[in-house]
Amino acid sequence: MTARFKDLALDAGDHQALADWWCRALGYLRRDSMTGDSRPADWPVPIVDPVGDGPLIWINPVPEAKTVKNRLHLDVFTPR
Repeated sequence: MTARFKDLALDAGDHQALADWWCRALGYLRRDSMTGDSRPADWPVPIVDPVGDGPLIWINPVPEAKTVKNRLHLDVFTPR
């Protein structure tokens, strides 16, 4: 059986700010705002494509500082 892509998880020192940045960049919404749920501020932030086309993205808090260059490169574009 072939594996399929499910979610994207990103670690961040300031996960709340990074979630806001990706929401603005991709037109995503915090999943909590769509469901009316509330999550503790130190929990991962799930963001979603409001039309359901894009993948679920988890922005995870991490205590350690970044020490090396990111090894993940995301290519994004805006349709004309």
